[in-house]
Amino acid sequence: HKLKGVRWLQYLYDVIVDYQPSNIFIHVSPFAPAYVEVCNALPKEITKFGINYTDHSFFLGSDCLDYSIEMRNRGCSISQRWRNIDMSRQMLLPIYPNMLEEKFLGLPEACKGRKIIFSGGNYWKVMNDEETYFKICKKILDANPDSIIVYAGMGKVEPVKRMLKKYDIQSRFLLIGWRKDVSALFDKCDLYLSTYPAFGGLMSVYAA
Repeated sequence: HKLKGVRWLQYLYDVIVDYQPSNIFIHVSPFAPAYVEVCNALPKEITKFGINYTDHSFFLGSDCLDYSIEMRNRGCSISQRWRNIDMSRQMLLPIYPNMLEEKFLGLPEACKGRKIIFSGGNYWKVMNDEETYFKICKKILDANPDSIIVYAGMGKVEPVKRMLKKYDIQSRFLLIGWRKDVSALFDKCDLYLSTYPAFGGLMSVYAA
């Protein structure tokens, strides 16, 4: 963790090559470009499987993969059309994800005694010129005085805060940041509200 730049890339490369694997599985976020450089340098004899867990998002390095493991048909279609990953290089594994039992990290005090509506994802997924998502949230909260919306997300939060203030729902729309106990949060909520205009990938599958 102390290494930076090329030294870090060299370390990753050396660890993989010294281990002499026949296959590697790549499970990284879309905004983690280091694996692209490492994978491009690896010996061709190593077969590289990418786990496409955020199939609706842009990600770097699709040409580094020998195979892409997809979680749903939509991801397969996107990978074929936009990432140039031929269907012969795709593996559909429609039972993803595995819901692990995670330690519940708690909810704000304001949630006690309320119906909890859970929503989440990168903040850009709820931003559009028409402010559709926030209009939906406003109507839901006005129609259900005993409810509260809890949002687990990441990204640029200030535009979201401005929307909450504009629609006067900041006291009943709680931003709890990015959480590692997502499966536990689903167990604690009464309803799941999908993001809009960009729907979630894993979150919708988790909810289902």
